[in-house]
Amino acid sequence: MKAFALTAAIAASLIGGAASAHTELKTANPAPNAVVKAAPTTLRLNFTSAVLPRFTTVSVTGPNGKALHAGPVTVDAKNKGVVTAPLHGAGAPGAYKVDWAAASSDMHKMKGSYTFTVRP
Repeated sequence: MKAFALTAAIAASLIGGAASAHTELKTANPAPNAVVKAAPTTLRLNFTSAVLPRFTTVSVTGPNGKALHAGPVTVDAKNKGVVTAPLHGAGAPGAYKVDWAAASSDMHKMKGSYTFTVRP
């Protein structure tokens, strides 16, 4: 019975460790809920671990509800957890919504969204 309990405890710790290894959004520029004076020309997302460029997308919706062209998405060669995307057509004051999707090297897919506001 002790061997079973030990095996179960080891398995649980390995599963828990693998689950916590999945990447998450650590920081962004503009940051979630930020108020900025001018619309950014580049969006920068910093993940907790490397992401795969092929499975990384970013879309941005402006204050008028129309999608801005965001891209092409680039993964930094030195820090594969950093993603940048140029923004085309931004500028109007108001709330912007950023939607992102990415996959880490273990092919775990994740996605999220946040908003920032342009207030000149």
